[in-house]
Amino acid sequence: MRKWIFAGLLVLIAGLTMGPQINTSGRCSLGQDCDIGDGKPSGITLNTDGGDLNIDGTTGNALTLTATTTASPTFIGADAATPADTIFDTTGTGTVQVGSADVTAVILTTDGLVMNLEGTTANALTLAAPTTASPSFVGADASSPADTIFDTTGAGTVQVGSADVTGVTLTTDGASLNIEGTTANTLTLTSATTGTMTIMGADAAGASNLTIDTSGAGAIAIGSADVTAVTVITDGGTVTIDGYVQADVGPFITLASGNLTANSVHLATASATYTLPTCVTANIGEWVTVVAQDVNEVLTIDLVDASNTISMAGAIVAQGDEIDSEGHATTGDGEFITLVCVVAEFWMSTAIGGVWIDGAGN
Repeated sequence: MRKWIFAGLLVLIAGLTMGPQINTSGRCSLGQDCDIGDGKPSGITLNTDGGDLNIDGTTGNALTLTATTTASPTFIGADAATPADTIFDTTGTGTVQVGSADVTAVILTTDGLVMNLEGTTANALTLAAPTTASPSFVGADASSPADTIFDTTGAGTVQVGSADVTGVTLTTDGASLNIEGTTANTLTLTSATTGTMTIMGADAAGASNLTIDTSGAGAIAIGSADVTAVTVITDGGTVTIDGYVQADVGPFITLASGNLTANSVHLATASATYTLPTCVTANIGEWVTVVAQDVNEVLTIDLVDASNTISMAGAIVAQGDEIDSEGHATTGDGEFITLVCVVAEFWMSTAIGGVWIDGAGN
């Protein structure tokens, strides 16, 4: 009898010193760590009738897969037909996190299919660097590198950046940056404030030439019908136009006499007096063009105010004097003239055809 009691005590002591074991109820005893296997089993299988396998505790739980060699442990989904989809989920509203601050890389690999980010609200794929380095989104394939495509699943908009982004930089190795589409494309630069948007050429050394071109024979349009002005500014260099200049100069007015309209071309159909508009500080830059319809028209260009002066081809006529086409002396030949209000009370010709004279005394 004493031998049996002594043997029982040895078993109890062994149980206390060797650590808790899983009992027949499926629970660990003594409230300590619970080991399944001792490194020798070739596999451990946990089977249920389809219910959940839960890891419960009073604090955060960790399911750790530890390889006995330097191999990479793998978490694989499988069902009776194997393989099966694998879902990482929370029991309700929460966050599913892959990795931590000491993880050097997270690799998501498929057999070439699409990786989807799905949700009931707008989704954001955020790349957060643990330091001040710039996270990178890089395309790669088996040969590395590969093209990278940002796309929508159908008709939609691809947006780069938001209102708090201070700069967006597109960098290539010197190749072209293309904007392609099935319809006419517009590259719109929208300022978050009322500032002026600028397209600027630059290279590794700083400033560089800027070329606006077509891919072949085509037209380049600057501005549209609602553009109020187009300004070309240099540091004093030359503006070169290699080709013909065609200008939409504004309204074309036909009249037989009377007042001329600023910023308009006038076809004079009769020998008569045509009066220039006001030329004061507020009108600087305004212009008038008058064209005689044919050789039968003899034109007189008069001033609206006797304090005004006209300069024709560099020759300044007397203050307050009108100017006349040569038809006053001989025969008109379809003369024309363009006058610009360059300073207050001063008109200067920028284009002239035929002979025009000081009309004083005519």
